[in-house]
Amino acid sequence: MRGRRIKIMHILLSLEYGGAERVAVNLVNQLHGNGFECFLCLCDKEGPLLRHLSRDVSVEVAGRKQGIDFVLPFKLKTIMRRFRPDIVHMHNSTALFYGVVAAKLAGIQKLILTQHGTSQQHSKMHIVIKMLSPYIKKAVAVSENSYWYCRKMYGLNNGRLKIIMNGIEENLYKEDRGKREEVRKRLGIKEEFIIGHIARLSEEKDQSTLLYAFAEVAAKIEKVKLIIVGEGPLRNTLHSIVYSLRLEDKVIFVGGQDDIASFLNIFDLFVLSSVREGTSLTLLEAMAAGVPVVATNVGGNSKVVLDNKTGMLVPPKNPNILAEKIMYLLNSSPVRRSFAEAARERVVKEFSIDLSLIHI
Repeated sequence: MRGRRIKIMHILLSLEYGGAERVAVNLVNQLHGNGFECFLCLCDKEGPLLRHLSRDVSVEVAGRKQGIDFVLPFKLKTIMRRFRPDIVHMHNSTALFYGVVAAKLAGIQKLILTQHGTSQQHSKMHIVIKMLSPYIKKAVAVSENSYWYCRKMYGLNNGRLKIIMNGIEENLYKEDRGKREEVRKRLGIKEEFIIGHIARLSEEKDQSTLLYAFAEVAAKIEKVKLIIVGEGPLRNTLHSIVYSLRLEDKVIFVGGQDDIASFLNIFDLFVLSSVREGTSLTLLEAMAAGVPVVATNVGGNSKVVLDNKTGMLVPPKNPNILAEKIMYLLNSSPVRRSFAEAARERVVKEFSIDLSLIHI
């Protein structure tokens, strides 16, 4: 390969808003042109994160059918033979399921997996994935929880598997008072406390628990609003919960947003209510922006948040305790300030994207 750039084909489902998708885009942008030529193959569709991808990175959509698509590996094989990658890098289990078969058909030997979290796949699919996993040369888990998931579900061992925590460009999330006032004015928010949440609107993020917790908070603190940033399949369900709790004037859904930093600037508190999590980018970004956080004690969250030092950890699916911790922080400005300062310092020291890239 001496004398030319190493070609890497990344396989993922889409470029919709999501943590795994953002990690993949950041990785491609960092590597492309720096000794590597990257190419994205999307199983399902494109998405808004395409705007964040370097313009000279090629993207192709395979078009997966619903259910198990027996034709997809052959589509991927055709794409691989046209692009002729040296390495195929698959992101999460579905990409592994189809990507390994396609790579073997195309005669590609160097296969890499990044597991961004955990998933609830059909048991038969896991059996097949476990049969395919011996072809994986190297695998990366973004959290300890993801690591043990790979050990158990894929049968990967220490020789092929390592943990590399997600990282961010922390300088993108510095406090901007001017931006804070601009966004608050645009949303029609005056003196209220703002609780923020940024995530895909899906089952594993469990926004319903957040809404029930917020109902308790809103009943006791008059000037407070909840802003939810993100899109996903549960949007209508979550709107229905808001109406049933009579929180229409308190909860604002702003959809998916490109400028995450602007919204972080207006949050007084960031809450992550997930039931499953890898290493959450939005959690790291909130901490980098100096926003105090409350997060569920699942997945990689406990490796990011030091309980009662850089934020607070709560059990999942417990709206009462979540509401209690939210109200405690909203009523204690010195604690919020202390958590925010310690959180930013921790992100800069432990979760810079430069530190993550050192291990690649």
